[in-house]
Amino acid sequence: MVLVVGGGSMARIRWSNYLSGFITVAVRGRYPEKIINLALSRGIFLWDLKKSTGELQFRVRNSSYHAIKNLAEEHNFEIQVVSQEGLPFYRQVLQRRRMLVLGALLFVVALYVLSSFVWFVEVSGQRSVPREDILKSAARHGLFEGACKWKFSRTEVEHGILKDLQRLSYVEVDIKGVKARIKVVEKILPDDDIRGYCHLVAARDGIITSVLVLEGQALVREGDTVSRGDILISGIVFPQPAEEGVSPEPGPAHPYMVRARGQVKARVWYEGYGECSLTTQRSVLTGRKAEKITLITPWKQFCLAESGNSSFREAVRKTGSYIWATPWGEIGWRTVTSREKKTVRISRSDEEALEQARNQALKNLKAKIAAGEKIVDTGMDILSAPTEALIRVKARAEVIEDIGIPQPVNIEENTH
Repeated sequence: MVLVVGGGSMARIRWSNYLSGFITVAVRGRYPEKIINLALSRGIFLWDLKKSTGELQFRVRNSSYHAIKNLAEEHNFEIQVVSQEGLPFYRQVLQRRRMLVLGALLFVVALYVLSSFVWFVEVSGQRSVPREDILKSAARHGLFEGACKWKFSRTEVEHGILKDLQRLSYVEVDIKGVKARIKVVEKILPDDDIRGYCHLVAARDGIITSVLVLEGQALVREGDTVSRGDILISGIVFPQPAEEGVSPEPGPAHPYMVRARGQVKARVWYEGYGECSLTTQRSVLTGRKAEKITLITPWKQFCLAESGNSSFREAVRKTGSYIWATPWGEIGWRTVTSREKKTVRISRSDEEALEQARNQALKNLKAKIAAGEKIVDTGMDILSAPTEALIRVKARAEVIEDIGIPQPVNIEENTH
């Protein structure tokens, strides 16, 4: 007869065995299989039978152990307890270590209570807005160090800070554990234009290609070479004398000042430098790692777990900690993960090094040229000698751009 037990019945049997406790025993002697028949004839339930040379190992319920032991002794079998599992045995261990259990429960309760508060508040993203103003605004709306998490709303804090500080365009409050992070984005305000009279001066050296005057008096013309800071369109206008026989145009007869406006385009040159060594050293991870978890209490630190050997010659270490300040001291744990690294030497061919140096030079060159400017000529020069272990190149570009920038008229200089 074959007994088929369903999945639900098997689960109930496993729970029943765990609650009542079970023992793994090993029976030795001649024909140890005989004890199976003896046990089944007396209604003793056995499972997980494993047979080896001269030995039979199986599991039996805690309540049936003495019956199996009597059978083994009656038929001259040697019986040995291999392991004891289940709630009764765990309960006995816990009863012998009541203070350890009590301490663990108190520690869990303390962690739960302390994790319900915000102990650290960080602010990121601010530039001109003082960090103290953001923290004060957050505190007015319920977020501060020591605040209960259930006593404030993140949405209300975000809206409150935006309402208090008009120079912020975005606020995000993120709560992780006992730490609150306030991320802000400030409004980008346009720079104040120069007010009053001004010249247009050259922002860079170059050769003038075109001049368009809207207001003021041009001091340069096409083909002129100018240096940075030279006046292109003057904000001081000197009336031109009328030609002989021509009636003068109506307007001021003496010099007057205006706000110079116009467009002065010139040919300017930009350079970008790049280099690459034929041999270089780089640190790479070997794949070996070690981890250590330490329990921190006000009285002592305990190593909870440690895997691998952390005595690497070179390593990348990452530390994560969850520590809370209490009236008795710091409580929490710290995890240190060490990943071994080693330094390897990398060799490059001349072509590879030249390509990387060119890419770096072009990247540096493009960063200097404003988007939309007209590039009329480009070039690349190799600066390094054939015997050097370093490839050095220079990228250059000729660009036509508007070089005029406003500069206030110094009235005092013009009145002396």
